[in-house]
Amino acid sequence: LKILKETRRESQFSLDPKGTISDERQVKAFYPAYLANTVFGEVLFQADYTLKQLSFGEGTRPVKGMMSIFELMEQSGSTEPLQS
Repeated sequence: LKILKETRRESQFSLDPKGTISDERQVKAFYPAYLANTVFGEVLFQADYTLKQLSFGEGTRPVKGMMSIFELMEQSGSTEPLQS
């Protein structure tokens, strides 16, 4: 709540490209930046990583009936990316 009050934005985490588009390396990006070396920042990172794994069908799914992006595409009969 402190971050929201101070910055009028929610805290964020993102994996951003480190260099050029062809560069496969990524860097952790936090907003606000001071979250980078905090326990809360690490929790944001771990949550983001876990949700991405689940969306690709990796790991044990915590919700009965939860489908990966690939299963959703197969079910819809589409080969096009899903739109949110």
